[in-house]
Amino acid sequence: MHPDVLSLMQKHHRTGSSLPPTTLGELARRFGNSLGLQLRSMPIALRIDKQIYEQHPELRPLQQQSLDLQLQENMQSLSPRATELAPPEIIRPNASMNAAFAKFFAGLWNSPIVFAPYVAAGYGDVADRLLAHFDRLGDQPQQDRELVLAWAQELGLDGWFTTRDR
Repeated sequence: MHPDVLSLMQKHHRTGSSLPPTTLGELARRFGNSLGLQLRSMPIALRIDKQIYEQHPELRPLQQQSLDLQLQENMQSLSPRATELAPPEIIRPNASMNAAFAKFFAGLWNSPIVFAPYVAAGYGDVADRLLAHFDRLGDQPQQDRELVLAWAQELGLDGWFTTRDR
């Protein structure tokens, strides 16, 4: 995927960029690696966080405190700076996964305001589709690989990432 992301970054920063061209390779590597890490961990994190929420109500205040920080950090994907730094092919899947994450916790906590910025930015439908995969596949670890693959296909990332047996 690195050559593809680098090419996208070069096109995105062709004119009027405030970034030196020498930084694009490293930035492309970081964006690609981050997107891969997000894809392989976020759907699984939803399952684990749901289990913690359901099985350990005494941890809910700590869980919410931790997740509030992550939700705030995830909002950066909607910022003008993000679209300045990265092309839509990177921003869309990142913000889409963040939207699914926000919608999931908005429902769990009965707090729709958590998801509202993503709806306003146009990510409501894709969040619904990603969470539909989560609902369809259940919350068993045996389904993690299938869940990650379903998200990759939904986001158009399946050409960049593959899974392999251990």
